[in-house]
Formats: sequence, C-alpha cells, structure tokens
Amino acid sequence: MNSFLSPFRIVLCFLVFALLGIFVIPFLKVELNPSPKLHSLTVRFSLSNSSPEIVENQATAPLENTLSSITNLKEINSISNYNQGQITLKFDKETDLQLKKFEVSMLIRQIYPTLISSLSYPLVEVSDGSNKQEKTPSLTYSINAPFSAFEIKNKLESTIKPYFSSISEIEEVEIKTPSNQILKIKYNQDKLNTYNLSEQKLKNQLQTIIETSYLGFYPSTNNTTNFWVQVPPSFSVSDLDNLILSQKPLIRFSDVATSDFEEDIPTSFYRINGKQAITLLFFVRSEANKIKVVNEIKSKLESLNLPKEYQVFKEYDETEYLEKELDKTYKRAFLSVLILCFFILLLERNIKYLFVLLSSLVVNILITVLFAYFLKINIHLYSLAGIAISFGLILDNAIVMLNELHYNYKNKNSNTTIKKQTITNLFLALFAASLTTISALLLIFFLPEEDQKNLLDFAAIVALTIFVSLPIALWFTPSLYSLLFKNSRQLPSYSKSIFKYKKKRFTFCIFKGYIFIIEFLRRFKKAVIFGLILLFGTPIFLLPSKIETSTFYTNFYNQTIGSKLYQEEIRPHSDAYLGGMLRLFVRYAYEKFSYREAEQVQLYIQAKMPKGTTILQMNEALKTVEDFLKHENSANQNIAKFVTQIYTRQGRIIISFSEKEEKTNYPIQLKNKIIARSIDLDGVKWNIYGVGHQGFSTPDQTKLTSFRVQLKGYNYLQVEQEANKLAQKLLAHKRIQEVNINERNSYFEKSDKIFFLNPKLKKLAYQNQSIFDLNNFLEQKTPSAYSEMYLPYQNGFIPTKIEDEKANSFSLYDLKNGNLKNSEIQIPFSTFSTLQTQVSANSIYKENRQYLRIVGYDYFGSEHFGQAHLDKTLKEFEPTLPLGYSFKQLENNFYFSPEKVQKQYGLLGILMLLIFFICSILFESLRQAFLILCVVPLSFIGIFITFGEFQIYFDQGGYASFVLVGGLCVNASIFIINDYNFLKKQRNNRNAFYKATFKKIFPILLTVISTFLGLTPFLWEGQSEIFWFSLAAGTTGGLIFSLFCVFFVLPIFFIKEK
Repeated sequence: MNSFLSPFRIVLCFLVFALLGIFVIPFLKVELNPSPKLHSLTVRFSLSNSSPEIVENQATAPLENTLSSITNLKEINSISNYNQGQITLKFDKETDLQLKKFEVSMLIRQIYPTLISSLSYPLVEVSDGSNKQEKTPSLTYSINAPFSAFEIKNKLESTIKPYFSSISEIEEVEIKTPSNQILKIKYNQDKLNTYNLSEQKLKNQLQTIIETSYLGFYPSTNNTTNFWVQVPPSFSVSDLDNLILSQKPLIRFSDVATSDFEEDIPTSFYRINGKQAITLLFFVRSEANKIKVVNEIKSKLESLNLPKEYQVFKEYDETEYLEKELDKTYKRAFLSVLILCFFILLLERNIKYLFVLLSSLVVNILITVLFAYFLKINIHLYSLAGIAISFGLILDNAIVMLNELHYNYKNKNSNTTIKKQTITNLFLALFAASLTTISALLLIFFLPEEDQKNLLDFAAIVALTIFVSLPIALWFTPSLYSLLFKNSRQLPSYSKSIFKYKKKRFTFCIFKGYIFIIEFLRRFKKAVIFGLILLFGTPIFLLPSKIETSTFYTNFYNQTIGSKLYQEEIRPHSDAYLGGMLRLFVRYAYEKFSYREAEQVQLYIQAKMPKGTTILQMNEALKTVEDFLKHENSANQNIAKFVTQIYTRQGRIIISFSEKEEKTNYPIQLKNKIIARSIDLDGVKWNIYGVGHQGFSTPDQTKLTSFRVQLKGYNYLQVEQEANKLAQKLLAHKRIQEVNINERNSYFEKSDKIFFLNPKLKKLAYQNQSIFDLNNFLEQKTPSAYSEMYLPYQNGFIPTKIEDEKANSFSLYDLKNGNLKNSEIQIPFSTFSTLQTQVSANSIYKENRQYLRIVGYDYFGSEHFGQAHLDKTLKEFEPTLPLGYSFKQLENNFYFSPEKVQKQYGLLGILMLLIFFICSILFESLRQAFLILCVVPLSFIGIFITFGEFQIYFDQGGYASFVLVGGLCVNASIFIINDYNFLKKQRNNRNAFYKATFKKIFPILLTVISTFLGLTPFLWEGQSEIFWFSLAAGTTGGLIFSLFCVFFVLPIFFIKEK
C-alpha cells in the first residue's frame, strides 16, 4: 500500500464523507409513498350544463390551439367530458416546468376574455400526465361561526387565501360550504308576452341598476389632470319590486315576476361524520415534502388572527399516518440492527470484530445518503426497502472481506504478495457479484415509463448502496481492521464461536461427511436433475385447451392436448405432478397479485347514478349509508371518522377506523354489512373496497365489445362520418347485429343512452325560425344552471338566477307533443324535429390534436373467424380513408399486452446474458458462468413454496424478494467458484472445490442468518403489513432453499467426473 494512503488516513477520509451524510439527513425529502415523476402540465376547466361536444367546441379546442405553440412540447392530449375538460401538456424531462407553467398561464390570460363567459378560469397544475381528477386534501379543518355560510365564506376567502399564498408548495386552498344563498327571480312568460316584453329586456333592466353612473369630470387646479365624477349604484334588492320595466304602459317588476331568497342547489357536498360544516381544505403539491409543508401550514394557522367568534377544528391530517408509518419503519430497522449485533457478538465474542463490521455498514449507509441527496433520490417506503434489501448484500460483501482478513491474520500469513493477490482476487469476485445485481436493477430504467412507478428510486438506492460498498470493502474495512488488530495479542479466532471450528477432529468429521453426501448424490446426478425439474415445475399447466388460430400444428394440437381425454382425464394429474412449485405459485400467488400502496386502513364506498339524475338524489342515497354508519357507531366508537364527498351523479364515503380496530376483523365485518345494505338500494352503482383482498361492485349489464377499432383524424365530424362508413361495412355481415360508433375508451368509462333532438332546419326556416330561436326557447324553459348576475345586497353582492316560473315542469312529454312558442306563433315540435335515443359519447379524446373515435361490435361466432372478417374489412376500408386519417385495432385486455410481456421477457433475457458474460469474464470459463445461471432459478423454489403453499399475499414486496434472493445466491456462487479457481492455480487438487466451499461456508451462513434475523421484525405485523411482510417472508423461504442450491446442487453439477 502506498505510504501516503495509510490505514489511518483512509479511515479518516471515509469518516469525513460519513459525517457529511449525517449533515444532509435533515435536508432529505421524506414521504410515505414516492411522488410521481412530473413532466406534465394539466389545464382543468369547467363549463356548466354542457355536453362533451359543447365543451370541446367552446373551450378545449380554442385553448388547445393556443397552447400548442409552446416550445419543447412533446405531446398534447385533451379530454372533453360533461361540464368539464382537461388538457395535458407533456414535456421533455429536462424542461423547466415552472417556466412552462408561467408561459401557459400567460397564454390563458390572453385568450380567456375571448372565450364563452360561463367558462370557469382554467387552472394550471403540475401533474404526472394521468387522467386522475380526484384529489385528496393533505389537511382539513372545519370552521364554526355565528354567521351565515355566505358571510363566513366571504370572510375566509378574503383572509385565508392571501395569508397562505406565500407557501409555494400549496397547490390549492379550497373552502367548501353546505350551500350558498342566492336570489332567484321567476318571471311569467305569458305576462311578458302580454306586455310585449321579453326575458332579455328584464335582464337588461336589472343590469342597468348595478352599473356605476359617471356624471362627468372636472379639471384639477393646475389644469393638468381630469378627475371623473362617478356615483356608485344605490339600488338594493329591497327595491326590486318597484323597478320600472316599461314607461308606456307603466310596468313594474312585481307585475311580471317575483323574487325570493333561496338556498342554491349545491354543486357538491362535503360532510364529516354526516355533519354539514364549512370546511377548509389544503392541497399540497405531490412533489413537495408534505411533512414539512403541513407543519408550516399548522404553524401559520395558529398565528392567524381570526375574529374571536370563529372556531377552527382540525379534522384530518394526512401526515399523522405518514409519520407513524415512517417511525414504525425506523424502529424496525433499529431493532433489526440490534438483533444482528447480538447474533454476531454471540457468534464471535469479539467487540472489535463487531465494531469493524458495524462501522463498515454504517459508513456505507451514510455515504449512500450523501450521494442520494446530491442525486435527488427521495426517501420513502420503497427507497427504505431498497436500503433494507441492499443491507443484506453489503453485509455479504463486508463479511466476506472481513472473513478473508481474519483468515490471513489467524494463520499468520506474512507473505505480502500472497495477501495482495488474495485481496485482489476477492475484490474482483465482489465487483463481479455486485455488478450482476446492479445490472438487474438498471434494466428497470428501460421499462416503459408507466411501469417504472415506485421502482426508480428503489433501483437507484440499491444500485448506489452496492456501488458504495465496493470501496468500503476494498479500503475502509481492511484499514480499520488493520488499525484495531495490528497490536492485538488475542486473535479473533473461531475457537470462541458456538460452532467451535477450531477443533480439528470435529471439523474433519464435518468435512468428510459433506464430501460423502456430495459424492453419493453425484452417483444419481440424473435422478437429482429430474427431481429438481419436477420440484421447480414445468409450465405445462399454462397450455391453452384449444388453439383457434390457423397454423400448421393447430389440428395436431387440438387432437392431442385439446382432446376430451387429455383435458378431462389426464390434465388434472399432469398439471399437478409436472407443474411443481411453479404451478402453486402462479395459481395461488402470482395470478392474485395486486399493487398495494402503503396507506391508512380505510373503507371506500363509491356510488354512481345514471345520467339525468341530480346531485340531490345522489345526496339522498348516500345519506342512507351515513345514517347506517351513525347507528353502527352509536353503540361502540369503532369508526374514527367518515368523510362524504358528493358530486353530480357520483359520490364516495371514506371510512377511517380507530387505531385499535384497524388490526381486528371489524373493518371487514362492516364492509359486509354495508354490502348487504347497498343491495337494497336500487338505481345506484356501488363499488365497495379498501379492506380485505376482494371488493364488491354492483353487477353491470354493460360490457366492452369483443372487437374495437380506433379511428384518428383532425376533424371531429369527418371522423364520425368515417366511423359510420366502417359501421355500414361491418353490418353487412349477418353475424354482426349492432355496431356502436361511440364505444367507450376504457372499461371504467360508462356509456349512457341519451335523447337526441334532430331538427330539420329547412322546415324550421319555412316558419321563419332558426336553430338559435329553438336553442333560446329551450334555455328559457329549463332551470337556470348558473348565476347570471350579482345584485347589491348587505354591503355586498348576491348571486342571482333568472328563470321561467314553469321551468321545473318542462318535461320530455312537452318536447314530444308541445309547441315552439314565441310572441307571434306556435309551431308543434313534431312538424320540424324528431326525438331519438342514442349511445352518448361520455368523453371526447384527442391525442396531439387528433380526434379519437372507437367503433365497437360483438361478433356472434368464433373469435378466429371474427378476426378474419375484421382484417378483411379493414383492408378494404383503408384505401377509402382521407389523407391524414388512420385506424388501429385495440386490445380489450387493459392489464395484459402481448407486446408488453414480450418486451419484459426480452429484458429478462438481456439480464441473463449480462450475468453470463460478467461471470465468464471473471472466471474465464463459459461452463462455470452457465452453472451459476442454472443455480439461481432453482433458489426461487423456496419463494414459490412460501407464497404458493402457505397462501401468503403476494404484492410488490414479493418481487423485491426475488431480487434479494437472486443477488445473494449469485454472490455466494461467485465467491465459492472464485476461491476454487484461486486454489486450483496454486495446487491442482480434485478436493479444491470442497475446500473452497468449506472455506466460504461460514461467511455465507453468517450472511443468510443475519439477513433472516434482520427481516424478522417485519414479520410480526402479519400479512396486513404492505410490502414488508411479503418481502421478509419471500426472502426467508428463498434464502433457506438457496443454501441447499449453493452447498449441494452447485457441487453436484460443478465437479467433473474422474
């Protein structure tokens, strides 16, 4: 070693970096679940009482045309729904989203005055590009005060929102009130016609009373500036009845209309424990440190000087559960380290040995934290899981290096050259073993962006920790060991260990017994191979019962595998015996896999009603459930809180439980009671989930069609025409009864049947009427959807709605049998229009400003023949499409895509090749590298048994256990084979492999037992513990079987015949 790089200086340098890691810990962003990768901006807006076509024409298209001029724009998509819409702008990863958000806001400010007046001001927010519209507040308060809801809201709007505007991490501050007070004006259309007045004349007259009057201007004393003289409106609502609408004859407001104060029909409901309250909601940006921001909000709210009549109560704090879960994770990790320390101390009975090992681990973790800070890797459940997984791998590296140093020291090996060769050879093995694990993790970055969720930080932290462990093992551990043991008289020998390896006779007996077992099994190598294949299993159980597609082997397959004899008599036994543990795992674990987020135990009740129902009807349906929950909670306070959110046609109730009841069966019992209760409530589509592995949904008659074709083009009407052309071609076949040109985009989007009024414009023109006259008439006959003006009231302004007094009585019957009336004529609707029903387009989708239209149908017959007919029809249809228009067939399976699976298997093949070439380069042998590839999958049998035989829930933690078990198995195999090659170079002996295995048995066993003991605290909470339980259980089973693979299977295949 270079004299300058002395052990003391090396240790000191690593300690400096470790101290820097301690310094940056408070600056790390800590959260429970990883934040989505934000490369998009979402523009949301609403347009009351509007169909998707109107939203698209009046709002989405103009906004999209303006926003498409932004630079660095990668993709622009939009969705126009009923009453609302959104535009998603996707940018490159290197783009400054805050700058782009400013550009988008400026463009919206310029175009907004030119848009329809009833359009809400578009809200711009940073997002992950998904279509998720529901947001959950991070902090919720209820506010009580002895004033009307209208006054309280105005007070909070003027104080709360400006006060918290300085916290940039707050996405939105929302104030929800039970309902707003409005002034409703109802006019009599017959009286207006009698006095030759109109609704517009009434609105114009009301508008004049709130306008500011300008009397003139006068110059200043030096004649340089003119000052306008204005008089504010002096009219109030109390004077409304005396408002003059016409002078000749004299018509007052009270002659044709009435006014009254009413509670407005709310656009939403928000209740806590079934009680209406004024609620203050804080939404924190997903990329922000929520713990820090919420604490800042609470601190600022405490210092806010509201009037003494206002009482503020905290109802919900998202970070309370977050902090509790993180504290629980930290405590488990600390307990794991204590168990590990006790085990190593019991085994070695040497404080210095334990100190070197723990110091290596702690310095490794702290330097990893330092790099994670500079690389902006967030700390959350999955990055902590990554550290837990890499803990076993870096422990393996540290133990192997420490064991080699201890072996040289115990045998008093003073040959510096041999020691350097040994350390160099061992480091190459450590480097190759670490590189194989890092290669497996780096493949995550090549997955599609939507499949990388929660895996990027996990992979980055594991790869970073393993990478840091290499210089730790090469420099820090030997240097610290040298400083502590150079003057020690007492050797850290194995004689004080519980296994007493120092006793040569005992060791010799174990060694001879081990060789006898391996030699005995090698005599029956073929039987062992056959048994391992049966134990692992073959995928014969995945074979389909029939093959529909026409290939050269279709007839042979269907007559053999597809025959009745095989399917009914042979297959039940062949699948069971030949499927092995793989069949158990796939049937009972993998196929039941579900992605689970770490969140508080909550029961979710979602309700939807058909189109045409009102929010009040939705409210009544959920009030029934609320009354049941109140009665259920009156006897025992098992329910901590339930929050109700209701919007038009949909609503949900989120039920939280007390900490004591979260770990009992009560949440599942309550779910079953609610399911039984919901069955009696007809007309509502229920979806109940959140506790237990299975949810409940009301049976739905609608389903996706068997065949779906997506059309794409730049003109909405042209795309619709092309869809009709394709539908006519498809309907020519007798096995196709109906084609829907407005098929849903996904299973979760529900279609509805709507009434469609189709006017004949020529007949309407013969009566001297236009489409605008028809539209105005229908608007007058239906209730007002939004406030049309604000009139002066109590030193402020009150929203005012103006509508016909008979607006609520206008029905579908009037549209079929009534007349189009005005002051001059009456025209029956039946003479110029037809009323039809059709499937509605719930949403209008656009990708890069191209409209998407889906044509769907069912084929009554074999799917094979249906596909052949569709291929033939599309081939004939393609030449008729206009330039710039295209189509593609869609898959009905949203969770399974052949292309996606093919890519995943391709990446798995690349991983196997990487491991093969890395091992080949290290060993300079293709055979030895191939044997390692054979041993690793066999170690997964333990994981298959754990999840398949014991019915343990398989979630993303189970996937992580494959990474950890595979990494440790590869490491152990590399260490043994590498040591064998080193011994063989010194002395060609047939027992060299046995000696190499026996030499590495202690560090391998120590690594496996330490990893198992470190994961033990994560098994205590049971299967309800997301990620950690499946990780600990899968790793434990896999490691136990990996010992058999490394110490018995590998020698059987590796040692050549004499």
